[in-house]
Amino acid sequence: MKNTFLTFIILLILSTSMNAQWYELVTPTINFDIKSSSFIDLEINLDGEPYLLYDCEVPNGNDIDYKLFVQKYDEINDGWSLVGSNNVNELNAFQNNMAIDSEGTVYVAFLKVGAGISTCTVKEFDGTEWVTIGEWDVGVLTEVTMYCNNQDDLYVSHSDSDYPGQVVKRYLGTVNNWEILGDAPFLTESQCLGPAITTDNDGNILVSYGTPGGLSVKKFNGSTWEYVGSGTIGDEPLYPTSITTGSDDVIYTTTTDFWSSASTVHRYQNNAWQNQLICYGGGYMPFAKYNNEVYMGHYVADNGLRPRVKKVDNSGNWINLPEQPGEYFTSPSIPTTYFDIETDNHGNLYMALLKGDNFNHHVSVIKLDIVTGIKAPQKEVFTIYPNPTTGIIKLTGPDSYWDENLFGIEITDITGITICTWRHVPSQIDLSGLKKGIYFVRVNTSENSYIEKLIIR
Repeated sequence: MKNTFLTFIILLILSTSMNAQWYELVTPTINFDIKSSSFIDLEINLDGEPYLLYDCEVPNGNDIDYKLFVQKYDEINDGWSLVGSNNVNELNAFQNNMAIDSEGTVYVAFLKVGAGISTCTVKEFDGTEWVTIGEWDVGVLTEVTMYCNNQDDLYVSHSDSDYPGQVVKRYLGTVNNWEILGDAPFLTESQCLGPAITTDNDGNILVSYGTPGGLSVKKFNGSTWEYVGSGTIGDEPLYPTSITTGSDDVIYTTTTDFWSSASTVHRYQNNAWQNQLICYGGGYMPFAKYNNEVYMGHYVADNGLRPRVKKVDNSGNWINLPEQPGEYFTSPSIPTTYFDIETDNHGNLYMALLKGDNFNHHVSVIKLDIVTGIKAPQKEVFTIYPNPTTGIIKLTGPDSYWDENLFGIEITDITGITICTWRHVPSQIDLSGLKKGIYFVRVNTSENSYIEKLIIR
């Protein structure tokens, strides 16, 4: 797709609600089957680079081991590469989670099982290899989750046999140096199901979780854990919960009911919980945020499991995005996996999912521009070539545009800063003085503006 001599069609900027479309990144190479009942975890660093964490079934003689792998996407070279020389874990991995701090450090937390042991393990990629920074003995039924906030505080939750109960721990920056939040676990009386962590707008830690008795949310007030609203706000969850916050201290959490399969978003506002039924059989329902806009993903049963994305409106209602993944984006029921959505700082919404049917499937990452609303390529408008380029580009388009209709061209970087402009378009443009990286070429006409991503190597 990104061959040097391939001509790219300039994309027409229209509103996101009308013409934006999902774009599929190149498929990552994965040499093993994806483990059932595992997360396909997606995280984006501050440079806008996607990372994938997935759990694979790796043959070991007559046995199967469950191994975690992390890959990073390089947009300039349009390819995925393995983070580290091999898999992340020893023994077998379950309950896989990933987080990235503002420095770009990648963390993975998981339940490690095998050789008569069961531990919650947290690893950090030090640039060369995966290093264990925390490990605790736990039961095989423990649920593990992890979260990193905007202040680079890293939190992990797991059951702790020393208390006992489900705790939240904060990483203090050095190997095996963690502190437990509070003087007691946030849950002691029952098994913790599908916990998730976030922070509210004041920086307080929030945790959503289920028990056989129902769904609850608690907040750490600096010394102890307290319920947010009533003790139980929903029924026992069938899949992991998720939690996030919006503007005006609104809290959102999701669950799919174990008994009825009703998938619901619960909203805490004005000291009360309210809920909105999304669908039945929505599965795991991840959140993503761009500024204070909150997005949520879920499945619908439509010729397979079809992912959908909703956005909360100003009235607190969840409405479908007009742009949904296309007809070929379905997930198999076997293996069962939990897809993920994330946003970057440039206004792109990403989705990672297992794409295909029960017999033929692969991991796919797609993205949608939710800010500029770039739509599908328009034929016979403008083209730039070569792309990628070492510096020299040419622009072609309909003859009718070159005189009275063409208002000029500008080059911007990925943050939107204008680098250079031309009122009269030359036969070729020399950009060899710019640093290697990603830029945007904007063509302004009397009718529209056209934009194309340009890669300088």
